[in-house]
Amino acid sequence: MLYAFEMSEKKYSYIPGVICHALPEISSEQWRWHFRKLFMILASAIILYAGSGCTETIELELESVSRRLVVDGMVMSDQKMHYVRLTESVSFFNDSASPPVSGADVFLSDGEQIERLVESGELPGFYISSGEIEGEPGKTYSLSISGVDIDDDGVEESYSARSYLPPVTAPDSIEMVYDEGWEIWKVFALCKRQS
Repeated sequence: MLYAFEMSEKKYSYIPGVICHALPEISSEQWRWHFRKLFMILASAIILYAGSGCTETIELELESVSRRLVVDGMVMSDQKMHYVRLTESVSFFNDSASPPVSGADVFLSDGEQIERLVESGELPGFYISSGEIEGEPGKTYSLSISGVDIDDDGVEESYSARSYLPPVTAPDSIEMVYDEGWEIWKVFALCKRQS
């Protein structure tokens, strides 16, 4: 229980057993300001304490790996011009761009016809189709690469891969969501599963 009374022009509060100066009345906005100030002081102290900890430099000793062929390409259903980009792998700590692989024989097949991709004169390592093969959903496409010596052992290697182009389903709805963590808008096309 709290009793307030005045003595010689000073306000006092009486809490049984204690006499003290009365607390001034503070608005909720002032309380928020005082709380923010206290929070900033505590947060700064925690950051300074955490940042002054011990640090140790770790040197990673990664094994050197033999060079590999990196193949990046696309077969698309909305256009007839397809490309394949061939580069060599680089070590983990290498800051330079991956060197292009030129002079390779690159072939694309849709199971019915085979097309040779020609290297671009302007972009070394980019092999472009002439437009004979059109990407059709539901088909399997094969890529074969030969005439390259990535490991410099004097023997040309050849590579091949197959990939299925799945059918495209029309979206039921489109949803747009703001991601506060990345500060970007994300667009989702939602589709019903085909059975």
